[in-house]
Amino acid sequence: MRGGLFRRYAIPFLALIAGVAAAITTAHLLLLGQAMHSASQSSAEALEKALYAQLEQRGRLLAGFLADDLVNSVYNYDMATIQETLVTVTGQPDVAHALIYDTDGQMLHDGRQGIPGFSRPVDSPLDDLRAGEMRLRRLAETLEVDAPILLGERPLGAVRLVLSLEGIRAGIDASRSRIDAVADASFYRDIVATALISLVLMAVGGGLALWVTRRLVRPIRQLAQSADRVGKGDYNIEVDSRRDDELGDLARSFQAMGRNLAHTTISKQYLDNIIGSMENALLVSTPEGRVTLVNRALCVLLGQAEKDLIGSQVTDLAPEVPPQRLLSEGIINGLETWLTSRGGRPIPVSLSGSVMHENGTVRGLVLVAQDITERKQAEEQLRLASSVFANTSEGIVIIDERGVIRMVNGAFAQLVGRSPAQLNDKVFGEFLVDAIGGREDPVGEIVEAVVRKGQWEGEISVQRGDGTRAPQWLTVSAVRDDAGALSQCACILLDLTELRDAEERVRHLAYFDTITGLPNRTLFQDRLEHALAHANREGHRLAVLFLDLDRFKSVNDTLGHAMGDQLLAAVARGLSRSLRAEDTVARLGGDEFAVIVDNIAQAEDVAQVAAKVMEIFGRPFQVTGHDLFTSASIGISVYPDDARDGEGLLRNADTAMYRAKERGRNSYQFFTSDMNARALEHMALEHGMRRALERDEFRLAYQPIVDLETREPVGMEALVRWTHPQLGEVPPGRFIPVAEDCGLIGRLGEWVLTEACRQLSAWRREGITVQRLAVNISSRQFYDPQLVDRIQDILASSGIAPTDLSLELTERTLIDDVEGSTGILTRLHELGLEIALDDFGTGYSALGFLKRFPIQLLKVDASFVNDIALDDDDAALVEGIVTLAHNLGLKVVAEGVENLDQVHLLAGYGCDYAQGYFFARPLSAQQMTDVLLQGQGLSARKFNRDRAGT
Repeated sequence: MRGGLFRRYAIPFLALIAGVAAAITTAHLLLLGQAMHSASQSSAEALEKALYAQLEQRGRLLAGFLADDLVNSVYNYDMATIQETLVTVTGQPDVAHALIYDTDGQMLHDGRQGIPGFSRPVDSPLDDLRAGEMRLRRLAETLEVDAPILLGERPLGAVRLVLSLEGIRAGIDASRSRIDAVADASFYRDIVATALISLVLMAVGGGLALWVTRRLVRPIRQLAQSADRVGKGDYNIEVDSRRDDELGDLARSFQAMGRNLAHTTISKQYLDNIIGSMENALLVSTPEGRVTLVNRALCVLLGQAEKDLIGSQVTDLAPEVPPQRLLSEGIINGLETWLTSRGGRPIPVSLSGSVMHENGTVRGLVLVAQDITERKQAEEQLRLASSVFANTSEGIVIIDERGVIRMVNGAFAQLVGRSPAQLNDKVFGEFLVDAIGGREDPVGEIVEAVVRKGQWEGEISVQRGDGTRAPQWLTVSAVRDDAGALSQCACILLDLTELRDAEERVRHLAYFDTITGLPNRTLFQDRLEHALAHANREGHRLAVLFLDLDRFKSVNDTLGHAMGDQLLAAVARGLSRSLRAEDTVARLGGDEFAVIVDNIAQAEDVAQVAAKVMEIFGRPFQVTGHDLFTSASIGISVYPDDARDGEGLLRNADTAMYRAKERGRNSYQFFTSDMNARALEHMALEHGMRRALERDEFRLAYQPIVDLETREPVGMEALVRWTHPQLGEVPPGRFIPVAEDCGLIGRLGEWVLTEACRQLSAWRREGITVQRLAVNISSRQFYDPQLVDRIQDILASSGIAPTDLSLELTERTLIDDVEGSTGILTRLHELGLEIALDDFGTGYSALGFLKRFPIQLLKVDASFVNDIALDDDDAALVEGIVTLAHNLGLKVVAEGVENLDQVHLLAGYGCDYAQGYFFARPLSAQQMTDVLLQGQGLSARKFNRDRAGT
């Protein structure tokens, strides 16, 4: 119609005569008035229908949201929250009334009155609340929307929202009246005006027609444009309403209609605000499952923006709730499922959903999700707490303030030999023994302490089902109600049985030996102090026997430590059987035992005890089917003769035991004063040796080894010497045993080896030829795992070849561990070193081992060589040794050769080499250097005057 009236009618009329134009204009205005009237009626009906539909849809959404939001409030009868919500909703435009009624149709709250409305029937309540469907009922003046309130599938009642039709109808009636009035008035007035104008102003009809047409078309065009904007959602109508005629009335009616539509839009925004402020997450989708609306709660729950959720599929967010399921079931209430968050993490929710219908057509799906993460966590914690309560190994008892048992776990029931059901309503104190000093009402006192302090703990005993007592550590904690009053007490019992047993075991371990079961050193010393105190009071004597097994190390090395431990246990049993009950026998450590013999009259009594002890070593000990023999060396000290305190008695007995070992072992020896002097000398030598190593007080002396056939030296032996600052020259026989006892022999032996190789290297640099240098290796040094590596390092640093070095070892060193020593000797032999067996004949003389050991040289001890010219037995023995060695492919060196007769005899036996004072005494490095430099060779004549004819 935009511009059409002017173009179609006004311009053609101007081409005609003014009179015809006026007539035609009048007829046209009649048709126009009728058309406007018909169009106004259609517009008013369409507007009425649209406003009613919009009001119904708004009522459905608002009622549904109220029903979901009020579930918890109705379930908990929270009237304050219900009243606040209903009053808020009632204050919204077009909402005349809101109320809630229960499943019996009785009003729960009347929002209009602002007070609860119990026991008042509601007009026409919903018949079937379980169906979950809303009902709309249009009355004369109102529109009622009833929506069920469901907790899961359980109906709690319904909410009724009463919307007023007054505003809509008033607006529609006013608009219709104005449109009709404008149309009617315009129709008749324009006819009259046009007729008068035609009669009076026929001459100027054309100009008048043009003026009238423009006056009519312009406001109608504005109205048409405004209607077009309203159709596009722009309710800000701007038309000229200043006219006082019917067109002005029509313009004002359009403006009122725009305001009504804008008011409706504002109501929709309020509804959107309600949706946005909902605590529960909400989404709306198409029937196919495409998301069209989400609220802020859903965005926060899933960690996604609204723009990312709009357009997504429901199955992407709730995989277990496809749209087909909701369409087929119609409604879902309280379904526990999960939603997928942005990172793919499942979020547990309680999901409710329904299908939106409009005029019988499915318009979409509505889903409301409640985050139940905290509830699930609480349920898991409750399940875990229940599992811990049932399965913990500690006994747990819940008692009331009177001490009556209300609940127990399986551990406590098992402890007292009852079932949990049998313990209910029993008094907790019935099962306590010796609680709090054996008081009559221990539980009452415990509860009083808990009331004052909140907790009590202490050790008690519980009567087991078999009548025995179980030590327990009881902790009682207060359980208070909301008001802070004591409602129950939680009792936790920790079983102390194992702890007490462990304490007893620890005490036993602290005072008794684990292998033999005998008292250890600590308990022995304690008993010795008590025995000394008793002996001092009674005026009698007591003795301490210090016993050490002979060669026990060989048992461990050959048969293993397990067999050695069993031998110790067998010895302990034998000692216990051979002594009196009042005597104490203890294991001090290793293979050392000690005995306290109390109440003796004279020393001879102790000798009888020692002899009796020695008898048990005369028989084999039965150890796992083996007969093991061992002997013991015993030292004896007597109170008060040898010492008056326990430490002195034990030390003197130890000293006497070492004297017994020096005298051949397998014997006992009483302590004497000279032993103490030797012990002091031993300590002085040990202290002096430690300082000597730091102050370089040791030196080496060198003695040649001579070929008996050529009478030319073929090497020399390095011998250690010590010049003490106060004692002067200390013989090796005195300080070497001390070094072995105190553990210094390893350091001393390494120094000897290093210094000897250094000196040999120095002689080589000076052009002095020494074929081979012999060095003694101690037992401790030989079994050092680093021996071979250290020898290699010393040889490398001094520039000496392995073939230039000879290592001398005693029989005792090798026989202690045959397998181990064989392996070490093999490595040394493969390195290129010569191995010599020193002091042969003084040890075990186990000839069978000579074939096993990779040795090249046998040195006959000087004790056999000394009397070969006078004693036929010694001569035969030495000759036999030489013959045996040669048969095994070994060379022989005779030690201690001091005269020419010995030289001749040894040469006659076929002995290869000799060493002794006859050829030369041991010389210092400088003395040996001077002798070697005189003749540029090592000749026997350089060391001895000519003994020809002597």
